[in-house]
Amino acid sequence: MGRAEQFAALEAWVKDHLQDDLSVEALARRCGMSQRSFVRAYRAVMHRTLADFVEYARVGAALRLLESGSSSVKQVASLAGFGCEASLRRAFLRRLKMTPQAWRRLDALARPREGVMAAAKASNSYAGTRYYAEPTTLTGIEAGKLVRVNAGTT
Repeated sequence: MGRAEQFAALEAWVKDHLQDDLSVEALARRCGMSQRSFVRAYRAVMHRTLADFVEYARVGAALRLLESGSSSVKQVASLAGFGCEASLRRAFLRRLKMTPQAWRRLDALARPREGVMAAAKASNSYAGTRYYAEPTTLTGIEAGKLVRVNAGTT
């Protein structure tokens, strides 16, 4: 197995173990490499730092958890592997330029209100606009962008 395949497998493992010890030391040991060799090889092959990938994976997991709406921001921080809510907040601000709470509000606005829209369409009074989430990439993270759409165009 080449380095690219080894690091791709490691990244898949990391995504499934976000609450584990993901330090350079632990991941280098998992790959059977010294820390120094691991850091240099990972960056050369994957074109990013390990810390950047780990944060990317944790923010992605946090986004999915926030979209479900069933966990508090504190619980999301813990489940996504952030040590505390403040770490989650800093990562969101760095990656998405918004707080987790702002993301949750944006996501709630972006979801179509199924019952209300069905009733409006059924009564033929649905003539306004609606909002939905259009997937886009913000620094490599799947996110939602608020887009205005005329009712007749969908």
